[in-house]
Amino acid sequence: MKRVVFLAALCLLGTASLAGPVAAQTEINEEFLAACMQAYGTDSSEFCTCKTEQADLLDNEEMMRHFIAFYKDPNKFRQDIAAGNVPQDIQDAWPRFVMESNRVCLQPAE
Repeated sequence: MKRVVFLAALCLLGTASLAGPVAAQTEINEEFLAACMQAYGTDSSEFCTCKTEQADLLDNEEMMRHFIAFYKDPNKFRQDIAAGNVPQDIQDAWPRFVMESNRVCLQPAE
């Protein structure tokens, strides 16, 4: 009986530890989507949802946080780059992300 209780407790702990990263990723995705919608307007839901999905593929929370900062205040983001507050790998990734995600997310005019 003790073994069954121990295994059940172990399973619950394992489930709880998995929920943490999932919840954090959901939170950052929601924040990214909100920042995108703020930048592009409320009629850009489909575009920003796609951008969020593309950013999620990066699997890099720090990078997503910098991209969110850009959407919220592009001038401050540029100042942060000039001040050396944005890592070089993120500076290099930003234009690639914009180009690749736009290619996927922008619908051609019909």
